[in-house]
Amino acid sequence: TGHVLKNVFGEDVSYYNGLDMNTLGYFPQDLFRLDILNVELEEEGGGVEKLTFGKKLSRRLKIKYSHLKGEEQREIAEAEYTVTDHLTLIGAQDNEGTYSLDLNIGFSF
Repeated sequence: TGHVLKNVFGEDVSYYNGLDMNTLGYFPQDLFRLDILNVELEEEGGGVEKLTFGKKLSRRLKIKYSHLKGEEQREIAEAEYTVTDHLTLIGAQDNEGTYSLDLNIGFSF
């Protein structure tokens, strides 16, 4: 796509955006592709209890949106940043305006 734009509009496209999309391997259709999709079902009714979808923006950064069904329907937006292999920061906000910041430390044995 970068080369097509460059051929149509000349060198100005590469000069102004500073990116060659083919070199990066990032095409516009990848922007809307979901990397995270989880569906949790109710035990009794078999209906959807929680739906989560998200996108990995980089190797270390993910964003997620969850919709919880139940007596109190909730919507949660999360940003997850992996600092190291063992340390992750998660910031979230729900539809009631509640913010949270979690620090996860994990080890494997």
